[in-house]
Amino acid sequence: MNIIIMGKSRCGKTTLANLICKNIAGYSKISLDYLVMAFKKVFADLNLEYYKNKENLFTQFIESYFDNCIYKDNGCGIFYVLEGADLPKETILRLKEFKNTKVIFLGKTQITPQSFFEEIRKYEKGLPTGGWTKSLTDETLLSWCTDWIKKSAEHKQFCEESGIEFIDTSNNQNEVLQDFLDKVKNY
Repeated sequence: MNIIIMGKSRCGKTTLANLICKNIAGYSKISLDYLVMAFKKVFADLNLEYYKNKENLFTQFIESYFDNCIYKDNGCGIFYVLEGADLPKETILRLKEFKNTKVIFLGKTQITPQSFFEEIRKYEKGLPTGGWTKSLTDETLLSWCTDWIKKSAEHKQFCEESGIEFIDTSNNQNEVLQDFLDKVKNY
């Protein structure tokens, strides 16, 4: 089963993708963040809008790339975990229809912005470099936490309307991700 993990920052997408790849043989991770960083560096003239949540050349590339990974190059038993923050809803709905593909969203809807902020600052202390959010001022990060919670609620509604699983990581994130990993093992 190929798995597409979407959601806002610091909701557990990369952690879950890494858990799946580490604990279940035959999975390979594709990070949209790393792909878009490479494209922006090498093909700056494409002016990619990955974080604007609208269809463009990058989203067309991802859909075509994922299609080729699954259908044209998957005779060797490899499954993919595609993880990233924002793909347009239209793209998500098309990817959801791919054979042997499950789309999930991770988000935080049952947490206050202040609690989310504190969780992130605590998480950063456990990272060798502190992570990319460490460079944000407290005021900026708190504002972003407020926005990420709001966007998570929008994602949850989209998931309910589209028949996509939404996993809330507001409380006990590690346990929630482990529970989902156990489900993946049974696919």
